[in-house]
Amino acid sequence: MLRTELNRYIGAIIEALDEAKGQPVGESIIYLGIGMNFGLWQDLRQVLVDGGVIEISGEYGVNLTPKGQDLAGQIKAARAA
Repeated sequence: MLRTELNRYIGAIIEALDEAKGQPVGESIIYLGIGMNFGLWQDLRQVLVDGGVIEISGEYGVNLTPKGQDLAGQIKAARAA
């Protein structure tokens, strides 16, 4: 998989979680909603958790961390430019 494709998935995950405004989003909603297979989701999930961008809580709910919220702001700014 190309780096640009991975970046698109990561950006889509961060944007989707940002739109949830702090409400946990189910893991399956995220990966199925952006057309990702479960194996790729597991890999990216681990990278994002280890990088401090997302956290998993409760029944597989996903939230942005403060670092993830900062990244979401940067993504929005880049899209607006």
